[in-house]
Amino acid sequence: MIVAEITKGHGVRGAVRVVPVTDFPDRLLALHAVILLDGQGGRAVRVESAHAAGRFVVMKLAGIDTPEAADRLRGVALGIPASEVRALPPGQFYVFQIVGLRVRTPQGAPLGQVTDVLRTGSNDVYVVRTPEGGETLLPAVGDVIEAIDVAAGEIIARPPEWM
Repeated sequence: MIVAEITKGHGVRGAVRVVPVTDFPDRLLALHAVILLDGQGGRAVRVESAHAAGRFVVMKLAGIDTPEAADRLRGVALGIPASEVRALPPGQFYVFQIVGLRVRTPQGAPLGQVTDVLRTGSNDVYVVRTPEGGETLLPAVGDVIEAIDVAAGEIIARPPEWM
């Protein structure tokens, strides 16, 4: 699960400035390790220190000891294993739990598979790849989403009339 993104190097000892992309930004201060998700697979790196700096967090990662090494990490996402995510209240889900779920109607007709979640101001919107290869958008509201069963890998949805 992605929890932050490196924005740039910080200082002369190879620290990096990261912007949290999690609902629990305070947890970044207590991490002992992160996974660098640089597009070439992930590699675990120990967090030597972390402190808040306004809306950012400054982290010193093991093995990143120069400003040049820190700058090469610009844009790299920081992740944590799914086993370390905080439990959410019933009925709330992380994006990584929703993406990939099959979507069907209450009658069992397949609507497709969730490929992305758009975060809007009022509610999330699920981007669903249809069996025909098109895309449709499902608002994540009670009138449309009847049930989400992560264990079964599916969402039961009542598509709006315009679909």
